[in-house]
Amino acid sequence: MWTSRSCLSKFGWMEYIKFWEQEMNSMNFYQTFGPIIIGVAVFIIGQYLLVLVLQPIGRVRRVLADISSAILFRQATITNGGDDKELALELKRLGALLRATSAEVLFYRVWSAVRIFSIPSQRNILAACRQLNLLSAHLLEVHDEKTRLVLAQKNQEILELLSKLLNIHTHY
Repeated sequence: MWTSRSCLSKFGWMEYIKFWEQEMNSMNFYQTFGPIIIGVAVFIIGQYLLVLVLQPIGRVRRVLADISSAILFRQATITNGGDDKELALELKRLGALLRATSAEVLFYRVWSAVRIFSIPSQRNILAACRQLNLLSAHLLEVHDEKTRLVLAQKNQEILELLSKLLNIHTHY
């Protein structure tokens, strides 16, 4: 077996360089290191997709589930036109969080148009956030009985619209 030191002492520098040129030609550099380079590239692209696309989409879906959960848990208060400041603040927070998490996703419009992950479009998210803010405004004020009945009907319509916009459950 030739080592670089024994090769260098037996021959000279020129012979040493020629020796390594022959070795590299016979080894076929790309055949040896090509799969390694491709494997590293696939790993990097996979991590890129995971961190910049899949994890943020998971967070968007989690917020959608939280919105549905908050609405279903307090459905009686909402549909009866009741006042609940805690729920109003929670709905405002969830609306803002939905808008923020959808902005995190790289190429969000592409992923929502493809419908692989069943996430709503940016337009639907904006409309839903407005509806959540309107719903929270209805929950902040104490109303007389006549106004409460009108708000109960409006809240019911908002819940139906949210269900369509975000593709979530708002009724049992």
